[in-house]
Amino acid sequence: MAPREKEIHERLAALTPDEQDRVLDYIRELSGEPRRGEPGRNLLRFAGIWTEEEADEISRAIEDGCEKVNPDGW
Repeated sequence: MAPREKEIHERLAALTPDEQDRVLDYIRELSGEPRRGEPGRNLLRFAGIWTEEEADEISRAIEDGCEKVNPDGW
């Protein structure tokens, strides 16, 4: 293994899993891969912040407002 590769490997191994994900995202970005979205574990902090009623209201608003086509809108 080349010295640069060895250093990268050592430093990567010392990072937390979340930090490693950030590094991997950066590598993918540098190589031109499209962004894949946010890992699910990063979204867990939002779990349970809405009541069931609030979630239903938001779902209805999305269905009502997002599933309509306005042919004159473009």
